[in-house]
Amino acid sequence: MTIAPGASELSDEWYYIDPKNEIQGPFLTAHMEAWFNSGYFTRDLRVRRGADPNTRFITLGDLLRINGSISPFKRKISPPATAAVVHVPVQTPLQAQIQPQPQQLR
Repeated sequence: MTIAPGASELSDEWYYIDPKNEIQGPFLTAHMEAWFNSGYFTRDLRVRRGADPNTRFITLGDLLRINGSISPFKRKISPPATAAVVHVPVQTPLQAQIQPQPQQLR
């Protein structure tokens, strides 16, 4: 699940939907972290990183599962994927000529 594609992933702006179903924000990550640590947010609070209105809100509970409970508003950075080495045999033109050709059925 992606919280926000593109530039929104790097955004330090957060929005949430309050109990009256109104969007609140933007708030800095530091503010969201402080309020979370003070116990102001419930797990069903819907949050979103970035101002893109096309980015969907997710529950704080889901965010906790994604980023962990110590610092849910700080995006975890995945380690770079290691490239797999694939060995592809290379045929020289001479080897290609020597290869047996399929027989035609008569």
